[in-house]
Amino acid sequence: MPFAAANTPPSSPAAAIADLIQVVGASSTGLTAGQISSLTDKLNNALASIDAGLNKQAVNQLQSFINSVQSSVKTGKMSAITAQALIDAANAIIAEL
Repeated sequence: MPFAAANTPPSSPAAAIADLIQVVGASSTGLTAGQISSLTDKLNNALASIDAGLNKQAVNQLQSFINSVQSSVKTGKMSAITAQALIDAANAIIAEL
């Protein structure tokens, strides 16, 4: 995954979500436009919650993102490798909140 490279870590959970949105939209994930839209909507909602100081709500929205990723793997719409990278990134953000 592109974000697994030796990039400097994001300075905040909001920055990490912005980075994750870029990763989800990258062609290397192999996701369809519909999957990208659905996942980025969840991440944008989490970002808006963080900006509003609603960290608990942001955590719930990130959990929803993780659930969607897991569902995509179960239905064969996403590779397990891609899914694990996205889930790990979301869990790292949750840990910061």
